[in-house]
Amino acid sequence: MGYTVPGADFTAPSQLQTNVGAEVGKSLGNVFAQFGAQLRQANEQAQKTSALQTQMKDTILINNTKSVNKTLSAGKEQFGDDEVLYNEWKNEVVRRGEEATQAQIDFQFGDLDAASKKAKLDIVGGFESYLTESKQNYGRFLADVNDIGTDGMRIIGDTTNGEQQSNQIILNANSGGNAEDLFGKGATMTRSLSGDNKEIINTRVRIPVNSPMLKTLGSKSNGTSISVFEKGVEEGIIKKNVGEDGMEFYEFDKAINTSRYSKKGGVDFVIPKDTAIDGGATAQELGYADENMIIKPDMFAKMNVGVAKETVDGADVNPSAGEPAVYTSTSTKNSQKGYVRTINSSIINVAEMRNDPALGVIVNSKVKGMLLSGRGTDAKLDSFGAYGVDSLDAFPALKNKHKTLRGFIESGDEDALNTFTKSMVTQTVFDKLFSKTDNKGDRVYTQMTTDPKMVEFLNANNIRNEANEPYEVDQTVYVKNEITERQIQKDAGPDFNEQMKSNLGNKKANLESLFAVAVQIPGPAKSKVAYFPAVGKEKAGVYRIDDDGAKGIGATPMGREFLLGLF
Repeated sequence: MGYTVPGADFTAPSQLQTNVGAEVGKSLGNVFAQFGAQLRQANEQAQKTSALQTQMKDTILINNTKSVNKTLSAGKEQFGDDEVLYNEWKNEVVRRGEEATQAQIDFQFGDLDAASKKAKLDIVGGFESYLTESKQNYGRFLADVNDIGTDGMRIIGDTTNGEQQSNQIILNANSGGNAEDLFGKGATMTRSLSGDNKEIINTRVRIPVNSPMLKTLGSKSNGTSISVFEKGVEEGIIKKNVGEDGMEFYEFDKAINTSRYSKKGGVDFVIPKDTAIDGGATAQELGYADENMIIKPDMFAKMNVGVAKETVDGADVNPSAGEPAVYTSTSTKNSQKGYVRTINSSIINVAEMRNDPALGVIVNSKVKGMLLSGRGTDAKLDSFGAYGVDSLDAFPALKNKHKTLRGFIESGDEDALNTFTKSMVTQTVFDKLFSKTDNKGDRVYTQMTTDPKMVEFLNANNIRNEANEPYEVDQTVYVKNEITERQIQKDAGPDFNEQMKSNLGNKKANLESLFAVAVQIPGPAKSKVAYFPAVGKEKAGVYRIDDDGAKGIGATPMGREFLLGLF
């Protein structure tokens, strides 16, 4: 995380700033000044007493003890409520402090050769170095423990397989406090220091599988958290064991080398969050959209030739080349019952945008920074996370080849990684550009999937896809849609004359029934006919009638076939 230790200060508070070496040196210098005067006096008097030597030994012991106690007091503030680790570190400081004090006395008053004196000085210097380095080492790690919830910081690790969750649990465990307070009922944790310099923090947390905390997490995440833990078990990141009481639990276990923490080649659990490219600002900068994120007219595709376009009424029109490319389709899909939907889709020239050299410069600069060789894998994972990519689950081809996103980043396949990252960054710009909504919350621009008819329209007009290639079926096309709906007119069926013609077409047509009332014959004459029963010598049949409804003078009965011809 980039933790920096301010000089030789072992602790945080300024009033407790103590350089043990300086304290020891100062006290020793005072003693030497006193001793020199006394010794000269003793030499003058040819006297030397053991009492003086004892006094000096006591002075060294007292001053060193004061310095150690001051250091421990300040160190306790650094560790906070973490009594476990503090006590282990304190014991090591006291042990080394006693060893250094004795070495200092031996150096001053012992009958030692040059090699032995150097060895004693190394012990004193080693103690001073240990105080400084242990403070720095623990300080870097504890700084991350305190930064867990800080805005702008992120815990490293894959969120899909429990790696990040495990890191968070380990950090929380080292914040001090009770296991059940931190992780719920039934949880336990153990922590200890190991290594020659007590530089390794060993942390183990066990959380029952059926713990209330995990149940709550599971319900709030719709089971996602539990599935993540189980995947972590599958990949060996998390252990799953059964305790002596028969209770099943998840186990999170890490040994953290604080001497390498937050250093090159070491681990760093908490790092600054990376941010994705500002797609809106980039689109405006490139001139794709105005200040309101409305795509400018020049970004829409144009007709190449006169191509037939389906209209609402089924007629075809042939727009001229150079006019806006608008694809029209009609369907009852997604429309309200009894209505037909017409969609006029203005095609956005996405190929021109994607292949814009200016966009390439911006994207390449961002990608170069993300994939910089000096950045660690965890930092790169965080960069991908800023774009919503935490795993390869949505990219089956890459997942089959590399298994994990970490594996992909570390694969050495620079060309594939560079291409993927460029596509990811570019897509973010386009997603922002096409996310504009109107005052109803509906998207102004959208994506459509091409069908054969739309592909024919696009390719006939030389409109290219995102890869600057001809469109194919089931590809994405960016559009601005204008949607209208009209009610479907119900079919009234055949009219009277059509029905009469149909009935007369039947050889067994019942003329008496069909012409029981006067019927107007089609045509400009507007003649009427009606059925009359037999009367005397007049046969039953259909006769022409006059205006008052009586048989026409001289009228003769009309046969079925004759009547059929009239209709």
